[in-house]
Amino acid sequence: MKHVEMEFTMMDKRHMGIGGSDANIIWRNNPEELAKLYNTKGTINKDVKGEDLSDVFPVQMGILTEELNTQWFEKKYDWKVDRGGCYSNCLNSLDDGYPFYCHTDGIVLDSYGQPTTFLECKHTNPFGTVKEKIDSYMPQLQFYMMHLDVRSCWLSIIRGNVEPVVYEIESNVVYQEELNKLCSDFWDRVQDQQPYVEGDHHWTPHLDLVNDVLINKKKDYDMKDTSWDSICDRLDQTAGAVDIFNEAKKELKALVPKDASKCTTETSKWIATSGKKSITLRKKKEGDV
Repeated sequence: MKHVEMEFTMMDKRHMGIGGSDANIIWRNNPEELAKLYNTKGTINKDVKGEDLSDVFPVQMGILTEELNTQWFEKKYDWKVDRGGCYSNCLNSLDDGYPFYCHTDGIVLDSYGQPTTFLECKHTNPFGTVKEKIDSYMPQLQFYMMHLDVRSCWLSIIRGNVEPVVYEIESNVVYQEELNKLCSDFWDRVQDQQPYVEGDHHWTPHLDLVNDVLINKKKDYDMKDTSWDSICDRLDQTAGAVDIFNEAKKELKALVPKDASKCTTETSKWIATSGKKSITLRKKKEGDV
């Protein structure tokens, strides 16, 4: 992991580079959000203040629960987390690329007190799927991993008022290359003073990039090039028969008297045997009476 300095004053220099939340906006490609972001970046716009979020309740709730979220992470994993932390090249001269800053919620330390990766804490509403929540933060996470040079990071999410759930998000080079290019293009536009106008087309997110990131060592797969669909068709065709089969088994077991050891008929192919706790129903074998 690259050197991390506790540099909270970077929050006052956001106009001088691109940060994680900016990466989210650039990736989402919403014209209004891009135009607003453009107006807050670069030395040419340094007098433009960012949006005031002091009266936005969800944002303030996330800030207040960040410490609780971090404490819970430390308790669950028995790891030490240094609060905050910022790595940047905003104040350095650049031969290429763009100035950036990584203002993390915490730096995760190993048993020797050395930084290993970072922790991001989020407090969201309980609606939507977990995958949708993670995808919405993915650009920020990949942005930080790319510039801090770590292989994975931790994301702890509080949904509503339930216990935080922690996910390990792995670095994805292909995703980062696409994101880095988008950030570079955005910064070039800022430097060339080319504001976004209505009708500008920035890019279209690739779902394969989103789904290719490992989350807790796993990822989503599109099985279109396999026999998946044909097997699913067979499942659809036989699902009703399976339901009827299982219901018939329940009805047969319900007929078994409580003091029965074995139940069958001379003509049936099925036999029920009663154990101490359950009834077993099976097809007759040779020799069964």
